[in-house]
Amino acid sequence: MYKIMIFEKESLTARGLKDLVSETSFKVGVECFYSAEDVLNSMKETTFDVFFVRTSSSANDEGVNLAKAIRQIKGYEMAYIIFVIDKEDNEIGKIIQDEFYSYWVLPTPIDKVMEEKFIHTLSIYLANKTPAETDLVTLLNDQGENRVKRSDILFFDIVGKEVTIHLIDGTIDKYPNGYYSLNKMLATLGDGFIQIFKSIVVNTNYIINVKYKEKLVAMEYRKEPLQLGGDKYVTGLKKRFGDSEDFSKKSIETVKNKVDDKGEGKLK
Repeated sequence: MYKIMIFEKESLTARGLKDLVSETSFKVGVECFYSAEDVLNSMKETTFDVFFVRTSSSANDEGVNLAKAIRQIKGYEMAYIIFVIDKEDNEIGKIIQDEFYSYWVLPTPIDKVMEEKFIHTLSIYLANKTPAETDLVTLLNDQGENRVKRSDILFFDIVGKEVTIHLIDGTIDKYPNGYYSLNKMLATLGDGFIQIFKSIVVNTNYIINVKYKEKLVAMEYRKEPLQLGGDKYVTGLKKRFGDSEDFSKKSIETVKNKVDDKGEGKLK
C-alpha cells in the first residue's frame, strides 16, 4: 500500500485529485488535508510516499511553507512533492524552481493530455519505489516527541512509573514520570505485542522459543531469555501460538505453511 497525501483547501479539487491518483495501477491510500498543521500532525503517525501540495506565489504561501517544512523532517529530505498550481499563476514556477528539487508540477485545471501524462508519471514513480513504512509510532518523554518504528522494538518493561523500551539494535529509550501505563503502551503499539510478565511486553515477531515449564522466553537480538509469568501469561502465549508443550519459531512457521485440500491456510 502506497500512502499519498493531498494538501488542497478546495474540497472539490482535493476530491478530483484523489480520484485521479486512484486511477494508477497501484494500490494507494490517499489522505486529504486542508491545513498545513493537520498534515504535519498526521506525519507523526503516518509515513507518506508522495505529497500533493497546492501552492501559489502569494506572500508567505501556506503550501510553499509546508513543502519546506516537509523537506526539513528527517527521512523526507528527498520527499517527492507534486506542486499543484494555477495555470494563470506565472510567478509560482520560478519560486518552485529556486526553492526545491525532486518535484513535479501539476497545472490546474487539468486537461485530458495532462491527466494521462500525470497518471503515467506517477505510475512510473511508484513502480520504482518501496511502499512507505507504516509502523511508526510517536511516543512522549521528557525531551518531547520521539518517533519509533514498532518493528524496531524488541520488548519493553515498566518499573514504577518508568517505561524502558529495548530496541533490536541494543539501544534503550526511557519514558519516565508516568507518561504511559502498561495498558496504554499495549494499546499504542497494537496486536504485534504480548505481555509475558506483570511488567514485561514483547514483540511477538522476535520470539524464538518459549519454555513453558522453565518459564523462559528466548528472543532474537538478546542473549539472555526473559522471564515468563504465571498462568494467565502462559495461557495468553498458548492462545497466540498453540497448545504445544513448548513453542519455537521453527514449529510455528511449519504450521503456517500447511494448507488444507482447498489451498487455504489452516492457521487462523
